[in-house]
Amino acid sequence: MAVDAVPDLDVRLGHPAVIDAAPWFRDPDGDALTFAARSLDAGVARVTVGGDRVTVEGVAAGSATVEVTARDGGGLSVAQRFEATVGAGLALSLGVAQAREGGTARVEVVLDEAAAAPLTVRYSLGVDDTRLTADADSADVLDAGEGEVEVPAGASGAFIEIRIADDDEIEPPREVLTLALGRPATGSGFVLAPPSSAAVVIREGVCDRTAPVRDAIVRGLRADDCTAPDGQALAELRSLTIRPREPGPETGTGAVRGGLRPADLSALSGLEWLSLQDYRLGALPPGAFSDLSSLEVLNLAGNLIADLPPGVFAGLRRLEWLSLVDNRLRALPPGVFGDLAGLRELFLQDNELSALPPGALTGLRSLERLTLGGNETAFAFPVRLVRTDHEDPTAPGPATIEARILEGAPFDVRLPLLANGGTLSFDSVLVRAGTTASAAVRLTRGDAADAPVSVTVGTEEALAEACADRCDGFDLVAGDPLVVSNPASVTLSVPHAYLTQAAQDRAGGVPLVANRRALLRVFATADEVNGFRPEATATFFHDGAETYRTELDPPGGGIPLAVDESRLERSFNAVVPGRVLQPGLSMVVELDPDGALPLTPSSRSRFPAEGPYDIDVRRMPPLRVTLVPVQYHSEENRDVNPRVAAFAGELAAAATGAGSDAGRSVLRYARTVLPVGDLHVALREPYHTWADTSEAGVVGLIREIELLRLMEAEDPREHYTGIFGVPKPRSRHPDAYWIDGLGMLGGQSSLTASHGPDGLLQRTGRLRLVFAHELGHNLGRPHTPCDEPVTDPGTVDPDYPWPDGRIGVWGHDFGDGDEDGGDGGPGLGHLFSPEGYRDLMSYCYPQWISDYSFTKMLEFRLAGDGGAGIPASAPAADRRGGRGDMLL
Repeated sequence: MAVDAVPDLDVRLGHPAVIDAAPWFRDPDGDALTFAARSLDAGVARVTVGGDRVTVEGVAAGSATVEVTARDGGGLSVAQRFEATVGAGLALSLGVAQAREGGTARVEVVLDEAAAAPLTVRYSLGVDDTRLTADADSADVLDAGEGEVEVPAGASGAFIEIRIADDDEIEPPREVLTLALGRPATGSGFVLAPPSSAAVVIREGVCDRTAPVRDAIVRGLRADDCTAPDGQALAELRSLTIRPREPGPETGTGAVRGGLRPADLSALSGLEWLSLQDYRLGALPPGAFSDLSSLEVLNLAGNLIADLPPGVFAGLRRLEWLSLVDNRLRALPPGVFGDLAGLRELFLQDNELSALPPGALTGLRSLERLTLGGNETAFAFPVRLVRTDHEDPTAPGPATIEARILEGAPFDVRLPLLANGGTLSFDSVLVRAGTTASAAVRLTRGDAADAPVSVTVGTEEALAEACADRCDGFDLVAGDPLVVSNPASVTLSVPHAYLTQAAQDRAGGVPLVANRRALLRVFATADEVNGFRPEATATFFHDGAETYRTELDPPGGGIPLAVDESRLERSFNAVVPGRVLQPGLSMVVELDPDGALPLTPSSRSRFPAEGPYDIDVRRMPPLRVTLVPVQYHSEENRDVNPRVAAFAGELAAAATGAGSDAGRSVLRYARTVLPVGDLHVALREPYHTWADTSEAGVVGLIREIELLRLMEAEDPREHYTGIFGVPKPRSRHPDAYWIDGLGMLGGQSSLTASHGPDGLLQRTGRLRLVFAHELGHNLGRPHTPCDEPVTDPGTVDPDYPWPDGRIGVWGHDFGDGDEDGGDGGPGLGHLFSPEGYRDLMSYCYPQWISDYSFTKMLEFRLAGDGGAGIPASAPAADRRGGRGDMLL
C-alpha cells in the first residue's frame, strides 16, 4: 500500500536527481518490496532504478510524469506517479553576503544558460520581530518581505540588492537574515539549484554606538576599525575607559557633554573594569549596565549626574567598587543599591545629597567602606532601640528588643547594650552591613516593682570605636534610650534656651535678624532616664505685651539627662515666624504647664526661672545686589556667553521664587549664612569685556565691575556682582584666573564664576559657597585661618576665636523649602557640628557660618557697610599662586 504521495521533483539538466522510494510504500504483512519505475515522457526525462533508489535524469526542458511501482513477494503491487520538472539550473552565486547599516547587500542570481526570454525571479527575506538578537528583525531592512528581480533575455544572471536600514539604533555587532529564492514559474525552462538560499550578515561591529563608547571599545580591543569587533570579541573585553570627545570642528569650542544610550554597553558580558570618570555625563539611561554581569569596578566620578534611575545597578552582583564622587546627586531612590550584594566600597562624597532614604543601604551585605563627605549636610546614622513584642514600650512583662539603623548599616556595626534596672539576654547587638535590624534581645525586669527600667545603646567611646576610621562624612550616633518603665518621680530643670537663624551659642549671644524665621530650641534635663514627653509652651512679648504663643515638640525619647545640642530630637523645638522677631522681643518657656509629670519639689520647669528672657533682634537694611553677566569678546571664550547670561537671569528670577533650582538654592543659602533680611536682586544688561585676554585677568575684571557700580548705582550701598565663566587655559595669561570668585574687602563689588573653563555650570554647592563667600568679603570679613593656608597671610583675621577655622557653635539650616517670614513647614532642618564644619570665610571644608563671622558681618552692616574696598578672593580647586596686588 502507498504510505504517502511521492513529492514532485525539480531536475537540473546535467545533474540527475535521486529519490528513495522505500519511505513512500509499506506492505501490511511486512514483506520485502521491490521497485520499478518508468518515465511517461521519455523525451523530457529518463528513469533508472537501483534497489530502493530511483534516479531521474533530465533530457530536455519540460515536465515529465514518472511512475513508481512497488511489488511484494506474492505478486501484489501498487503504483504512484509524480511530476518531474526539468530545466536549466537557477541558483545563488554564494551562500553568505555581508553589509553594514545604511549599505546594500548584493547577491547574484546565476543561470546555467542564458535566458531565452526575460525571466522573473522571486525571493523572500526571512526576518523576525525580536530586537537585539542574532537574527535580523524587520526594522533592519528597507524592503522586508517578498521581492523579485528580472533576468533580461540573453543574460545568464542578475543581482538582488537588499538595502540595510540605518535607524540610529544600537544593534548587535552581527545580525543575520535569510534570503530564499522562489521556484521559477512553470514553463520558464529553469528549476532551483543549490544554493537557493543565502545568509545576509549585517556586520555593524560597534559603529552604531555613541562615538566615545565606540572609540573606547575599538581601542580596548586593538581592532582595525569599528566594524571588526564581533560578539565573541566583545564578550572577552575585560577593561574599558571611556573618555569625552575633545572640542573640535565637529563639536564646537565649548565643553562636550558625554552621552550614553541604553544599549551602548551591550554584549560586554566579560567586562570587569569600567571607567566613565570625567566623561561629563549628564544622566544614566535605564538599563545602561544590564549586560555587565561580570563587572567588578565602576567609576562614575566627576560627571554631572543629578538623578539615578531606579534599578540602574540591577544585576551587578559581582560589583565590588563603585564611585559616584563629584557628581550632582540630589537624592537616592530607595533600594537603588539593593542588587549590589558584593559591593565593598561605595564613594558618594562631593554631591548635593541632603538626606538618605530609609533603606538606602539595604542589600549591601559586603559593604566595608562608605564616604559621604562634601554633601549638603553631615549625615548621622542613629542606632535606635525598638520594642517588638508590644506597641507600648512600657507594657508589663519581659521585652523583646531590636537595634535598628533605618538607612541600613554602612558596615557590620556591633555595639554594647547597657541595661538599667533589668537583665539582657545578650550584652551587645550586631547590625550586619546592608541590613536594618539586629537579632532580638530579651530584657527581663528587676525585682523592684517601681524601679525605672531602660536600655541604652553603647557609649560615646563605643560608637567612636565602631566607626574607627570608616565613618567619612557621617557618624554613628546612639538613639534615645528605650524606657520600659518610667521612674516614680523626676527632677526637671531648663538650663538653656535660644533662637537660631544660622549659628547660635548657648547663651543666645548671636543677634537675630528681624522679620526672618528662627528655630527655638529649649534644653531640659532630668535626673533619671525616662520616657516622658511633656507639653511645652513658649510665649513671646514685644515691649511687655504678648504677641505670639506656640507649642513646642518634645524630645523624641524622653527628657535627656544632660544638655545635648547635637540632635534636634534632644530638645524641645518650634519654628518661630519672621513676623514675631522684632526689636524689643522677650520670651518665657513653660514645660509641663498642666502638671502631668511626677516632678519633685526641687524641679524648675520655667525658662528663665524668673522674669522674661530678652532676645537681641536687629532690624537690618535691605541688601541690594545687581547681577552683571560678563560677556567675552574673544573668539576663544565667547561660546560661554549665552550660558553665563542665562544663569544670571535664573539667579535674578530666583529672588521672586522663579528661576532654576540652582538659582533658588544659591540665594537661599546667602540669605541664611549672611545677616540678611530682605535681599533685593536686580539684573543688569550684559557687560562686554576683553578682560579674559588681559594680563590683569580677574583683578582687572573686578575693577571694571567696580567702575560700572560707581558710574551707575543710585544707592552707594548697592552691591554689584559679576557672573562670569572662567576662561579656557590656553586663552589667558598664566596666572590671570586662578580663582572662581573675588570680593572687594569692605566694598560693594564681587565676582562669582558660574561656569568653569570647560564651559559647564559649576555644582550648586560650589556656587552657593562662592557667592556667599564673596559677599562676606564685601561685608568686611577677611579670610578665616585654618589648616589650609592662604597665599597672603596678611588677609587672615588674627582675632578669629575658634581653632583651625571651626565654626565653634552648632549651626542650623532649615534647608531648601519655605522662605523666611513664613510660618514654617513641619521640617526643622538640620544641624552643623562645631567640630566638623569650618567657617564660610575660610579655605577649609565642609563649610558653614560661625557665630563670630555672622556677628561681625551684622555689626559691619549696621555700621553702614560700604567703602572703596580692596580685592579678596575665594579659592579654586586648582588654585596656583597668588598675586602681589591680591588680598587672599
